[in-house]
Amino acid sequence: MTVRRVKPWRRAGTPGAARYRLRGWRRWLMWAMFAPMLGGGLVLLALGGDGAIGGAVLTVVAGSVLAAWEWLWRRTLLELSADGLRLRQLGYTLEAPWSDVAGFHAAPMAQGFVLAQPIDTPGARRLAAAAAYAGPQDPQRSRWIGERRYIPVDAFAWHLHHGTLVAEVAARAPHLEAPMRSALADASRPLPAAERRKRVWLAALIGALVLLGVVLGWMQPPGLDRAAAYVYAAVAPLAALQVALATWQAVRSRHWLIAALLTAATLVALGWWALAWQEVMAPARPAASSSSTSTSTSTSNR
Repeated sequence: MTVRRVKPWRRAGTPGAARYRLRGWRRWLMWAMFAPMLGGGLVLLALGGDGAIGGAVLTVVAGSVLAAWEWLWRRTLLELSADGLRLRQLGYTLEAPWSDVAGFHAAPMAQGFVLAQPIDTPGARRLAAAAAYAGPQDPQRSRWIGERRYIPVDAFAWHLHHGTLVAEVAARAPHLEAPMRSALADASRPLPAAERRKRVWLAALIGALVLLGVVLGWMQPPGLDRAAAYVYAAVAPLAALQVALATWQAVRSRHWLIAALLTAATLVALGWWALAWQEVMAPARPAASSSSTSTSTSTSNR
């Protein structure tokens, strides 16, 4: 009898399991970004002429991105069965029995199940290698990921607030119902007034900096390039340090492929730093307006 080997994402699921895919803005964000580009490319192709080549490029790029996104969306799945839960995402698959799920983390954009015991699988080790990028604003979550005791479900947050995910978990693991509902209620409470003011001021500062960058880029005042070089020289070492720390963590965890990629990124960041400092240490170039003024003056004297 011939045994047909089927890839995991095509294998028949567990009978009676509840399966969840991406919903809400996570489902349609890529379409909102690239569908207009695809439509514009098709219009240029239909019109023909000189714009046909550009239309073909836009169509191929946008169509490829959307096709890849649909492929990825169909293979991103959260499955709840009577035995436990299984998460399938690009690059890893995580699963654990309900008896091993100790709690639920409900921080916005960082929801996930906390496990009592670490998961010893290649997928869990790959995710643990990226623990440094879990976010400095949530060090507890980063620690759980590094310990391989975390199954992130923030991609399925729509089902937590608008779907049946909480009820389905409660039906299969009653010990998690109270912690999940309590954690979600705490996470949805309004922020304190001081925290709201801090976020408003931070958003206003970011908006002002973006607006200032747009205005300066449009006006091109003298000395803009040199000022940008000073900014790069200050920011580049911070970026290089962050990537270097992630590289060291990957080396300690013996994730050699990730360590090699991060090493290359560290070298790029150091090169960016060196170029920025070279620009800062270079003597200031005379303004173009001064040279043009002197040229016009000498011409009029003749």
